[in-house]
Amino acid sequence: MQKNNVHFISMPGVPYEMKEMMIAEILPAIKAEFKLPHIYHKTILTQGIGESTLAELIEKWEDGLAASNIKLAYLPQPGMVRLRLSTSGDNEKKIRETVEREIEKVIPMIKDHVFGFENYGEEMPTIEKITSDLLKERKQTLAIAESCTGGYVSSLFTAIAGSSDIFKGGIVPYTNDAKHELLNVDKTIFEKHGAVSKECVLALAENVRAKLKSDFSISISGIAGPGGGTPDKPVGFVWIAVSDGKKTLAKSFQFGDDRNRNIVMTANAAVSFLRKFVLKSI
Repeated sequence: MQKNNVHFISMPGVPYEMKEMMIAEILPAIKAEFKLPHIYHKTILTQGIGESTLAELIEKWEDGLAASNIKLAYLPQPGMVRLRLSTSGDNEKKIRETVEREIEKVIPMIKDHVFGFENYGEEMPTIEKITSDLLKERKQTLAIAESCTGGYVSSLFTAIAGSSDIFKGGIVPYTNDAKHELLNVDKTIFEKHGAVSKECVLALAENVRAKLKSDFSISISGIAGPGGGTPDKPVGFVWIAVSDGKKTLAKSFQFGDDRNRNIVMTANAAVSFLRKFVLKSI
């Protein structure tokens, strides 16, 4: 509606309806009516590195962005940090090229932590979707044995349409008895090393892969909290393993003291570990 040279726009309150209307109708109408500068964003998706450490690695590069009229935003969330580059100008092609050129400069500095990109106007790809697509391209499959995450990692993959192409199944052996009975983890491992140990997750990864006949596997055992921690293994301490039948690797992680946050961060770390493992096995 227009009155006294003022445009009024009414939108529905339902978020997805409002978003669809904004993209399909309102923004094109505004662009047609007014001469506006073009705005362009592109976001680098990183995992396994904190915001402050990331800032230290790219400090010199970031200092030079002002000369290119690019603004950088750090957008942290559990398990990941998004780096959003934004700029505007009259020439759409030129501002896109400027952003892409700066991204090419910074990627070598943080390449071990980058798992994808979020393009302006598109839905952000998740690390599990990127990993699922990687396995699908290779026609390979995945099995998961997870303890402290309680099936959360499996749920991330099964939420993806077509996940049956790559996901063989998940087992949640929460207790030591379940680990022994369902996945044949030797009881001496619990006696000598405990359930939250390198030895335990190595056995879980190898055995779940063999049991479900998958190409790759993930296993997780940790202390999500808020109780159960010890001086040697405090709350937030987690072991994660990945296996392909020829090689099995394990890494330990120390997260925080919030149970739900620990579960999310463990899941992100596990999927990232698998993705890197798959890429190195190509």
